[in-house]
Amino acid sequence: MEEYDLDYARASLLESHSMYFEAAELHLSENRPLEAARAFIKDNNVDSTIRAADTILEYFWRKCSFRIAAKTALADEQMRHFITLADQLETNKLTSATRDLVRISSLTVTSWTECHLDIDVSEHLARKS
Repeated sequence: MEEYDLDYARASLLESHSMYFEAAELHLSENRPLEAARAFIKDNNVDSTIRAADTILEYFWRKCSFRIAAKTALADEQMRHFITLADQLETNKLTSATRDLVRISSLTVTSWTECHLDIDVSEHLARKS
């Protein structure tokens, strides 16, 4: 399958055989982190949960770093999906440090979005006055 660029089909086949970890790794190798995180979450073991958390955190850090403008990060449709996935993690399988990072990152992104929207509304109202 790899010779014919059928990695997505291969990943689907792996998932249909409940080989979620392998499918997730394949998604990651093909730069599909959202699909990878979803597959890791479907797998019910500690290693997959850790890999899902790492994948989600990496996405948050890449999209919400100091060099990225808030407007750019907020325009990213996948961000909402990653926040939802972060809420689905079985955090009891994570180390306390990773669990805290996921919670803080998810809350920060959510608060940042709400704060940014509040600022936009405030600026709009101030201009009308």
